[in-house]
Amino acid sequence: MDGSTSNVRLRLIEDVSRLHFRGGSCLGTSWANPTKKAEHPERVLSALINLGVTRLVTIGGGDTAFPVLKLKERGVGRIQVVHVPETIDNDLNLPNGISTFGFQAVRHVGVELIKNLMVDAHPTSR
Repeated sequence: MDGSTSNVRLRLIEDVSRLHFRGGSCLGTSWANPTKKAEHPERVLSALINLGVTRLVTIGGGDTAFPVLKLKERGVGRIQVVHVPETIDNDLNLPNGISTFGFQAVRHVGVELIKNLMVDAHPTSR
């Protein structure tokens, strides 16, 4: 948001080819919202363009989708933007019956944990 690209590191295929076996992010995260100040979206856009980014794919919930929408609006003709809805709290206004893969992943893990707890609790009558 300050326009700096000094923390950017090139990732090679060998750096990322096995990431799907681990959870989390190798990119780093921030809770900062670039729409809070008028100058931030343009700085973000300028930094991306200076890095040679022509296409941006973001993954997240409502707190990611809104700033990306604003970035898309400013970047028309300069950068293509796609947002993939992923949220565990379903804070996106999606059509009825459509959930995100983050929600589905958490639901699946939760179901497995409850099933294991039920099996473990049975012999102790808990």
